[in-house]
Amino acid sequence: MITSEQFAELKKMPDENSRIDYRRVFSEGEYEKLKLGLTANSMDEKWNGYFFEDSFYVCRSWTGVCVFDFGLRKNDDGYVVENARVNRNSAQYGATDNEYDVHLLDFLVSNLILGELKPFPNRLGADVPSGVEQHSTAGTGYPEISVGMKPWWKLW
Repeated sequence: MITSEQFAELKKMPDENSRIDYRRVFSEGEYEKLKLGLTANSMDEKWNGYFFEDSFYVCRSWTGVCVFDFGLRKNDDGYVVENARVNRNSAQYGATDNEYDVHLLDFLVSNLILGELKPFPNRLGADVPSGVEQHSTAGTGYPEISVGMKPWWKLW
């Protein structure tokens, strides 16, 4: 968890953002891991995660740009994600596919924060050698799955 002084220095989500349908309920233990956040320790680690006042912020480690954020509300089942958003300022984050961004946010939170082993959501498929998109996006080497790709017969 970061202090209010540290939070004041972070780059915030820009006005150009979009709500995404990221749905998850975190257990008490997972919530505690979110509170610890994530700090990149090398140039290969591309993300930081910050917890502040029941919200979580996922930012690029090199630029500090906030790419994702979401609120958390406690209920009987745990901590429910509310109001997940993605940065849509094209100068800060070039992706535009909300469905893909749900997969990417889930991958980042699940693997980098919670230590799970979910596959990386590859949206480029066979056009790019395996691992290239994942390394440039996340700096990781997990198995991959294709997401957000249209069948060739729907391209026309």
